[in-house]
Formats: sequence, structure tokens, C-alpha cells
Amino acid sequence: MWCFILTRNLFESRDDYEKTELELSEEITKLKDAQKAQSEKVFALEMRLAEDKRRKESLESESHTSIAWLTAEVKATKDSNDELHKALKKSQVDILSVGDEVFERTKEKVLCLHHGLDLSEVDYFKVVQDGRLMDLEEVVTTIPVEPNPEATVVKVVNDGKDDLDE
Repeated sequence: MWCFILTRNLFESRDDYEKTELELSEEITKLKDAQKAQSEKVFALEMRLAEDKRRKESLESESHTSIAWLTAEVKATKDSNDELHKALKKSQVDILSVGDEVFERTKEKVLCLHHGLDLSEVDYFKVVQDGRLMDLEEVVTTIPVEPNPEATVVKVVNDGKDDLDE
């Protein structure tokens, strides 16, 4: 009887073994599929990371290029501005020189027409006001105000600052 019990137990355990083996085989297949899916996800993420790194490097390169270009543009603009400012000052000096030259020619013409006339006190920066020769800085003019033409406002023509020194 023991033999029968042992055989029966062996037969039943064989069924359990096959059932367990089948369950484990299915579990192994599921795990392999999950592992394959995870590997594909990891590969996709690694590819995305590599693409993001390339994009980041490209953007950094572009930004460095843009910064360098903008820095060069700012420097060129400043240089151009400095050159224009120097040219403006030179032209202001040239205008004064031309004005002074024209003034001297006019004095010579007046002396040619009126030989004995003393023009020693006349110079380029003096004006005639109220029948007197005055320095430009001292000249005060009166101008009418729009609403009431009878009213006058005192205005200083030149406050003594040299515009070329700015």
C-alpha cells in the first residue's frame, strides 16, 4: 500500500510540477517581455538625451556666436559714434574757423573802403546792441511772448559755456 501511496503522490506531484513549471515559464516570458520593453524605453531615453545634448551644445554655440557678434556690433557702434563725435567737433571748429576767416575778409574789405577806420575793437564774438559794441556773453535780448505781444521776456543768448568742450 505504501507503494500505491507513493506512486499516487509521485503522480500528483508530477502534475503539480508541470503546472508550476508552466506558471514559471509564463512568468519568465512576461519578465523577458517586460525587460525588453524596459530596454527599449532606456534606449529611447538615451537617444533623446543624446539629441538634447546636441541641441544644448548647438544652442550654446549659437548663443556664444550671438554674444560675440553683439559685442563686436556694440564695439563697432561705439567706435563709429566716437568717430562721428570727433567729426562733429572738428566740423564745429571748422565752422568757427570759416566764420572767423569770413569776418577777417569782411574787415579787410571795410578797411579797403574806409582807409582810416579803427577796427581794433571789432572781433568775431562781439555784437552791436543799443548802438554799442558788446561781447556776445553780455548780450541780453528781449523777445515778445505769444499771448501778449506787449509783454517781454529777457533771454540770455549765450550763457558763457563753450559748446565745443562738451
